[in-house]
Amino acid sequence: MEKREEIIFVESSINLSHLGQVIQLIGEIPYFAERKVRVKRIGVLPYGLTNFNFRVTINGEEYALRLAAPGSWEYIDRVAEKHTASLMADIGVSPKVFYYDDKTGNQVCEYIDGKTLHIPDFQDLEIVKMAARLFRKYHTCGKELIAEFNPFKVKKEYLEIIEAKNVPIYEEHDRIWNKVDEIEEIFKINPPKCTPCHNDPLAENWMLDERGLWLIDWEYAGMNDPMFDLGDFISEVELTPEAEKAFLEEYFEGNLTWEDYGRVVIEKLMCNALWELWSLVQIANDKPFDEYWEFGLSKVKKAIKLIEAPNFEKCLQAVRERWAEPILLEDNVLSSLSVLSA
Repeated sequence: MEKREEIIFVESSINLSHLGQVIQLIGEIPYFAERKVRVKRIGVLPYGLTNFNFRVTINGEEYALRLAAPGSWEYIDRVAEKHTASLMADIGVSPKVFYYDDKTGNQVCEYIDGKTLHIPDFQDLEIVKMAARLFRKYHTCGKELIAEFNPFKVKKEYLEIIEAKNVPIYEEHDRIWNKVDEIEEIFKINPPKCTPCHNDPLAENWMLDERGLWLIDWEYAGMNDPMFDLGDFISEVELTPEAEKAFLEEYFEGNLTWEDYGRVVIEKLMCNALWELWSLVQIANDKPFDEYWEFGLSKVKKAIKLIEAPNFEKCLQAVRERWAEPILLEDNVLSSLSVLSA
């Protein structure tokens, strides 16, 4: 009897190098080797800014496979990500992890058969409120991550990479980071209470299926001010003032103080300042200059818009002086501190 050949369906956009790495990785993973698996289909999962992501069908089951970007070990703690991703899967925030290589960052996890979200999806106030509840779920889980994400320390690490490879910096860099230095002094007076944080909740790191909302890609996770997550989320998914109000009221369950809001606004600045440098690190690692320079420039514009906002200094004062009085999120305040159209 003639032996039947096995056929693997491969999306045409996948280059041969990545295809070889995917097949080799699957063959080396004990979880699959023990089951004598057969790969049936390999497709691309879009929207990754740094890594290469694939949807893989193995023995009739779907998995999400990630090949970590070359050079990412310079600025990502893979041991910490492995710990965090497993912990977040355990509490129902992130997909189950089947395999993680803490040297390379390659991983295989549960495939979420749902929708990858994009910026327009966060005009839906119900999705915004779901995100607020998910943030609060893991911010208050009581777990301790093995990594710290301190933006002031991360800045130094990024600058070392940028300077070592002679990457140019933006004209407004010093102005932004002088304000960050001022914030660092405020945090010495009134330090934030750190919790588990994702630290990179951009739109495409959210997925929605019939079970609910999921947050993926915990590369930058660590103990940090939870307001960094909120400020970064508001900035990255470009919440309108109306949506930002709904988001903050849901997260704080109606108990928002001036100090709380001041911290959120401060962290809006912090995340944009940090991602300005992150974009230059990508250039240092030979990513396309024009693409990442423009990406970083968009963060610079948002940071400058915040610094120049009429209520920004009031937010700094609220944190410095620990203002405990409730704040009414009026449209004029939210609009003045929005980073939309920066």
